Amino acid sequence: MATTDTAWTKVAAELKTVLVAAAAAALRDIKFFTSADRTDMEPLTDAEIPGVIIGVAKVDFDYSEEHGQMRHTAQLIFSVQSGIETGLSIDPSNQDIVAFIVEILAASDDLNGMVEFLDPVSADASEQAAPDIGEALLIFECTLYTPTNDFRTIIARGGVHL
Repeated sequence: MATTDTAWTKVAAELKTVLVAAAAAALRDIKFFTSADRTDMEPLTDAEIPGVIIGVAKVDFDYSEEHGQMRHTAQLIFSVQSGIETGLSIDPSNQDIVAFIVEILAASDDLNGMVEFLDPVSADASEQAAPDIGEALLIFECTLYTPTNDFRTIIARGGVHL
């Protein structure tokens, strides 16, 4: 990772790394991308489906007096795309991928101590694009810490700086 990467860019990259490794180990043909790899304006191609684009939707900040650090709480979005045109429902392929992501991240030990909290919040197929590309949005909530004046350095478990 580049020294110019933000804390959240690092988290998205680590999520991709963990999920790509798990998919390969399980012989699953799922492609993973981050919003740094492609934007929402670039739909996945047929060769990239089933695929998942990992992005950060919202980050709230508050000062952690106990640690003298900034606490970041974010919504992470996994745009899960099956290519199955089923209307506004989460199709079986996307249900399977959502379950896979939840299982892998539950076993990830909070991204090897990179984050304090990483849990699923919801899954939704109500986006306008859902009927066209077979999209379901999986939302996770995630908390991490940085120095108060440096949103590029993650303070991981044990005080390790990443």
